[in-house]
Amino acid sequence: MERALQRLHRHRWAVITLARQSAIKAIKAQFQAQGVRLSEVPAKVIHILADAYFDVHRAQLLVEAEEMIATWSGFARWRCANVESDAQTKETQKSITSGVQISGAEGRANQ
Repeated sequence: MERALQRLHRHRWAVITLARQSAIKAIKAQFQAQGVRLSEVPAKVIHILADAYFDVHRAQLLVEAEEMIATWSGFARWRCANVESDAQTKETQKSITSGVQISGAEGRANQ
């Protein structure tokens, strides 16, 4: 289970990293559309604006990042397979009685 949690954590950070990179690209594209050379803009300014862009467009950026990871073969190692747990659901309830308990109960019933 710990391994599954690690994969889930790595997947989540990969999604956030891709989403932030997309925000940076969007800000750079805005500067270029205005005719501003990126070499004239300090990286700090780009990152501050990208953080603001990320805050405003967070949901969209995360969905796009999830899709990129799910579909592009280069991101296969960052995919998070459906993590199955031992949690019981209404459809698949598991017995909590062990085989030993059952056999003991049957033995007492026959006495």
